[in-house]
Amino acid sequence: MRLSSLDIKKQDFKRVMRGVDPEEVQAFLQMVAEQWQSQEDDQSRLEHKVTELETKLDHYKQVEEALQEAVKTARESSRQTLDAAKTKAKSIVEA
Repeated sequence: MRLSSLDIKKQDFKRVMRGVDPEEVQAFLQMVAEQWQSQEDDQSRLEHKVTELETKLDHYKQVEEALQEAVKTARESSRQTLDAAKTKAKSIVEA
């Protein structure tokens, strides 16, 4: 059974001659402690995963920038090649 904060707040222990049943309280506290530990482990794992994914994202952003620069360079190079070819073709036609 997963506990919510409301479950913890609403938990009612049986009354015995000298107060609450110590075994019941101890069992409940053990269950809360185990679930709390599980939540902490999940949070730690997720924080590690976020850090890992942020690192990958930074890498992919750098790759994207490099690719965009390569595309820009390729476009400029092809434009220059086309301009040179047009100029050469024009000079051949004129000759």
